[in-house]
Amino acid sequence: MFEKSLHDLIRGIRANASQEERYIRACLDEIRMEVKRTDLDVKANAIAKLFYLHMLGYDMNWAAFHIIEVMSSQTLAHKRVGYIAAAISFRQDTNVLMLCTNLIKKDLQSNNYLETALALNGLCTIVTPDLGRDLSPDLIAMMNHSRAYIRKRVILCLYKVFLKYPEALRVAVPRLKDRLEDSDPSVVSAAVNVVCELARKNPKSYLPLAPQLFTILTTSTNNWLLIKIVKLFGALCPLEPRLIKKLVNPITNLIQTTSAMSLAYECILTAITGGMISAEVDAGAPVDPANATLANADRPQDSVLAKICVTKLKVFIADSDQNLKYLGLFALCKLLPLRPKAVGEHRDIILDCLEDKDISIRMRALELVASMVTKKNVVVIVDYLIKQIVPTPSTSVEDLGVVHGTGDHRQPTSAKLSIASDGGYGSEVIARILQFCSQDTYALVSDFRWYVAVLVNFVRVRGASVGMEVSSQLIDICVRVEGVREFAVAILTELILDEYFLESTAFEKNNTDVLFAAGWIVGEYARFVDNPVKLIRFTVSPLITHLPSSVQASYIQAALKIYSAWINGATRTPEGAADLMVLDEEGHKKNTISKEDFMAVTQQLLQGMGKLSGSVDLEVQERASNAYQIVNLITSLDLGLSFGAWAVPEAALQLAALFEGELKPVDPDAQALVAVPEGLDLDAWIHDPEPDVVPEEDEHTPELKDVGVEVVRKVKKGKKTEGEVGKKKKKASAVGEDAAGSRGQHFFDAEINKKPVKSPSFNTDTHSILSETSNVALVTSSVTVEPLPELLPSVFETMEAETIAALSTFKLCLEKEEFLLVRYFG
Repeated sequence: MFEKSLHDLIRGIRANASQEERYIRACLDEIRMEVKRTDLDVKANAIAKLFYLHMLGYDMNWAAFHIIEVMSSQTLAHKRVGYIAAAISFRQDTNVLMLCTNLIKKDLQSNNYLETALALNGLCTIVTPDLGRDLSPDLIAMMNHSRAYIRKRVILCLYKVFLKYPEALRVAVPRLKDRLEDSDPSVVSAAVNVVCELARKNPKSYLPLAPQLFTILTTSTNNWLLIKIVKLFGALCPLEPRLIKKLVNPITNLIQTTSAMSLAYECILTAITGGMISAEVDAGAPVDPANATLANADRPQDSVLAKICVTKLKVFIADSDQNLKYLGLFALCKLLPLRPKAVGEHRDIILDCLEDKDISIRMRALELVASMVTKKNVVVIVDYLIKQIVPTPSTSVEDLGVVHGTGDHRQPTSAKLSIASDGGYGSEVIARILQFCSQDTYALVSDFRWYVAVLVNFVRVRGASVGMEVSSQLIDICVRVEGVREFAVAILTELILDEYFLESTAFEKNNTDVLFAAGWIVGEYARFVDNPVKLIRFTVSPLITHLPSSVQASYIQAALKIYSAWINGATRTPEGAADLMVLDEEGHKKNTISKEDFMAVTQQLLQGMGKLSGSVDLEVQERASNAYQIVNLITSLDLGLSFGAWAVPEAALQLAALFEGELKPVDPDAQALVAVPEGLDLDAWIHDPEPDVVPEEDEHTPELKDVGVEVVRKVKKGKKTEGEVGKKKKKASAVGEDAAGSRGQHFFDAEINKKPVKSPSFNTDTHSILSETSNVALVTSSVTVEPLPELLPSVFETMEAETIAALSTFKLCLEKEEFLLVRYFG
């Protein structure tokens, strides 16, 4: 009989592509027969075909015992097939793994080093805590094997054993330390790799290996080995500061001499994170000798190492390889908090990275640029960033004071279309600017007119959604900085009246939330409004109904404030127009607003408030209704006046009293600084609580005696329930005939299993019973007795027949499909 080989199986699968499933099942049946044969050649061939099918998704766990049989073969080719099959198919819960212990131990002690290598390779993938415990002594002893090939494999295998059986690590560390000084470089490399991986979890345990590792660092020429050691020293230096002084020279030498960019990068990163470069100290800043340490003192060699690192990183950033450019920016981000001046010298090359096509490089450069901002360069950096996101062909800091009211929110048409139209990147740029400009209460901002113009330009960026953040900062700035209020009112008035900006509500991402701040600011500081009539009409026009409800509420309040300022002559007079306030004969200020203008604006305000009072939003509805009533009162007071002797009604002038006062910034923690007056108890009641009302007992109110109440589960119609405690069943046929006809006896057949609770009182007016029935909520649906409706298809406990006869109303109480019958007396 001829068996298919692995090559035959593969060819057959390809030849039967249309019937692949059927063909493979036939092959599996053949394999099941072959693994049962005693010929190891046939068995090994079957296992080889089986683990190929296993890689195609077919289960081979049923052949675990046959795999061990092939592993125990004396032929190296068979043994290799067995170990490969075990590595592929065995799991931690495979039952036959216990049979592998002696087999693997025998192969480890074999005189054929190839068999030993096979056993080590297989053990790495199938090791369990039990196998690790039983085989770790043999593996540790094999670390002194005469063959370097085996020593290397044993060290790597032990790492897998340590993960499953950590107790073996304590015994193996001395041998592992000796292998760091092995004569064979491959063994040393394997030992360093294992130590580095183990040190990820607990670096402190491997500080005793520092001398051996330092020797390798200064003598080895293997770049990959040096990278591992440098990374390990980066984790050890924070734990042992004395290592820093020892490592500065070797690390500096490697950065300057190596041609391997990967090794140079790891050395630079280790120098930064390992404390070899300390934070620079101001020449004029006082130094506390008690707190000065080796790690944080400004050592002379630090400046040299910092300059070497920055110079090397500049080469990384200027390289055409995107990966090296990203790594250079990442390392500079780490170095910037320590040496901002050294990094700031290369600002131009960092800003050039903001033009890169790779979004990850742009983001990393943006993070670096945001950290480089100072009070001196904030305008230059913000100007450069704005040119990337603001959708105007050319935008500079000087132009930010002028906000164009048409078309600024539309798709950009500049050469930087891809960057300006990238909403995600644009939002990140704006978020960074808002963050560093507002930190420490706007410590970096010296010209607030400039910054307010910057904020207004941000909301015109298409695709960005920063309306809430900009709104918050605009209000904060105007409350804090008095000198910027006039400029803010002017620029935000243009934004409110910009109909093109209102159209941006059609986009999913828009910044119309900023109009909340715009409305609040122009209303709060209405004395700076140039064109109050136009603004009043716009803030109550139907156009604002498409805006968020918070903006509509802000507009309502703003319209009323501007209206109050206008009729009192507190607003600014447009150029070329007559002053609203003149002096009369007695020298008092007199309003020159004509009655026609007053009535026209008032009526338009009244109509707008009337429409907004029908809003579905409660805040908008309430504010509009209040404003409507106020304006309507002013209108009614004006009706009796003639055109000749007209003057603004005194009630309208008194409207300004509602908005007197000015908001000032308050520290959020200011309340905590206020001392509680002596004798004031903040936890005491302001008014004594009312006592609980207990109704007086009525002599005509019968007491609840011998009334059984039971909560029973809902049952299907037609079935009966029995009580949990056996009491004598009582029929209520007489009551049933009067109350429910033929269904009376069916309704009240049950057993009494709970003693009634005696009520302290009974109120005949409200028909209520105070009872202590747990876990039941009374509901308000009640039904009359005559006749009983089809509402209670369940069986309830029967009360005493004479008490049931006195019932006039039943109340149904339902919670979690449970019913309670409560009696009422008429």
